[in-house]
Amino acid sequence: MTRAELIRPVPALLKEHAELAPERVAYADSARGVTYAGLERRTRALAGYLTRTGLARGDRVAICLGNRVEMVESCLADLRAGLIGVPLDPPSSDAELAHFLKDSRAAFVITDAAHLVRLRRLGPSYEGLGALVTGPGPVPDGARSFHSAVESDGPAEIDTLGLDDPAWMLHTSGATHRPKGVLSTQRAALWSVAACHAPIFGLSSGDRLLWPLPLFHSFSHSALRTWIERASADPARARRAGRPDTAAQQDCP
Repeated sequence: MTRAELIRPVPALLKEHAELAPERVAYADSARGVTYAGLERRTRALAGYLTRTGLARGDRVAICLGNRVEMVESCLADLRAGLIGVPLDPPSSDAELAHFLKDSRAAFVITDAAHLVRLRRLGPSYEGLGALVTGPGPVPDGARSFHSAVESDGPAEIDTLGLDDPAWMLHTSGATHRPKGVLSTQRAALWSVAACHAPIFGLSSGDRLLWPLPLFHSFSHSALRTWIERASADPARARRAGRPDTAAQQDCP
């Protein structure tokens, strides 16, 4: 496959994998997995739901989740909805989370119930933040269930984002100053995969890739694109800084 064939809109790649390898597991964590057909269907439904909440093209959606399948689905669904996904590190301090939300101008958040409580305590401007909540248990007031969103149906205009339109906002490490949000496009993300990761790794249909880094990180962002283009992921549990994290392991379609 040539570089030009790899650098295509992500929704087209999702649909292609869903057609060619519908039952192959695309991503999995210690709790659940999702096939390529399921990934395309769930991200399509989630994207449609997000557009029906009143979010407009280019609005920022914070994703405050650990390494789990829902993190991947959220990143892809935001793109399909024409929104800008903003992956955040859940163990960040309250001050760091407040900075990320303010810097990104997030209009919505996808997180779990415990982190939603934290985010809403950061200040009056975040108390009414629209939210989808993953995981079991009751859904906090004013939020909706992630599960219901990925099973929803209704009219929606999705998959219109161009290769050079902003798709994600990744924050710098802040080594020299406060972290800054940097916009990334599909073309920029896919180019690194097409030019480096795919040819260097030489992935085939029998390969799996174990990925222990946190998925909010920019390097994992590139790996996520690798999985979309060439592979599926089966995350296993790992530890980073004394906390349980998920490492991604992938199969090629």
